[in-house]
Amino acid sequence: MYEVNIKWVGKQQYVAEGHEGRHAIVLDIAEKNGGTDTGLHATELLLIAVGKCSAVDVVRIMQKKRTDLRSLNVTVTGEISADYPKYFEKIHIKYVASGDGVTVEKIEQAVQLSHKKYCTVANSLTDRCKITTSVEVV
Repeated sequence: MYEVNIKWVGKQQYVAEGHEGRHAIVLDIAEKNGGTDTGLHATELLLIAVGKCSAVDVVRIMQKKRTDLRSLNVTVTGEISADYPKYFEKIHIKYVASGDGVTVEKIEQAVQLSHKKYCTVANSLTDRCKITTSVEVV
């Protein structure tokens, strides 16, 4: 079981700690919503979580295939519903990779494995949110 701790530290600022308090991150909201905009927003964290979860899978899969992956950049965008309750209706994850022997097909296969089998975060969102992907090799 996973456990995190979120502590309110004033205004709309929070400090979130991960497993055993070894890592912490500052969270806030935009000034227009009463915050001080001194930390990440929760919605940004969700996009970061899904992108990082899948990126780890893609890198591991490419390494297992002994592909010389030299770089992977993941950009995640999300569209929030207009009405309440608010939620991400759509998330798009763009993977840009490079390396000897790296092809669009190989990255797409790794992405599909990540999203269908390994990425806990993406799999937790699929009931309500449409997640799409695109791949580019440079």
